[in-house]
Amino acid sequence: FFAIPYVGSVSKKCTPIVNMCNCKLAFTIPNTLKNFIKKGKDKLEHTKNQNVVYKISCDNCDVSYVGQTKRQLKTRLHEHILDINKGSKSPSVISDHCIEKNHDFNWDNVEILDIEPFYNKRLISEMVHIKKQIHGISRQNDTESLPDLYSNIIHSLSPS
Repeated sequence: FFAIPYVGSVSKKCTPIVNMCNCKLAFTIPNTLKNFIKKGKDKLEHTKNQNVVYKISCDNCDVSYVGQTKRQLKTRLHEHILDINKGSKSPSVISDHCIEKNHDFNWDNVEILDIEPFYNKRLISEMVHIKKQIHGISRQNDTESLPDLYSNIIHSLSPS
C-alpha cells in the first residue's frame, strides 16, 4: 500500500505501474484546508509564561543565572530587578553580581529553558540546567538533592 501526493497526470500514469506490482495506491492532497487555517490559541507574550525554568545572561560578561517560577515570568523578573534596586539585607546572587561587578543583566532576552507545570519536575529541570551552565551564578545548594551520578552524566553531555 502506497500513499503519494496527487499530481494530476503524473498520478494517473503511476496507477497502472503500481497495479502491475499487486500493490494498492492511495493519493493524498498536500494542500488541505487545515494547512491554511490558524491552529490553536494565540501565542503568549514570552514573559507571560508560567511554570518555567529560565536563564538570564549578564550583559557585561559570560555569567548566567538559572531559576524557576510557577508565576508569570515577568513577575519573577520584576522581583529580581527590585532586589537589585532596593539593596535588600539578603541580596540574591543576581543583586550581588550587579552591585559587586557594576554589571547589568539582559532583562529583555530572558531565555525560557523549560515549561513544566509539575513543581518537582520543574525543580529537577532547574537543577539540570544549573549544572549545565559553564559560568553560572545560581546557588549550588539548589542542586544538592541531585545525585552525583546525574551530575556526572549532565557534565558529560554538556558542551565544553
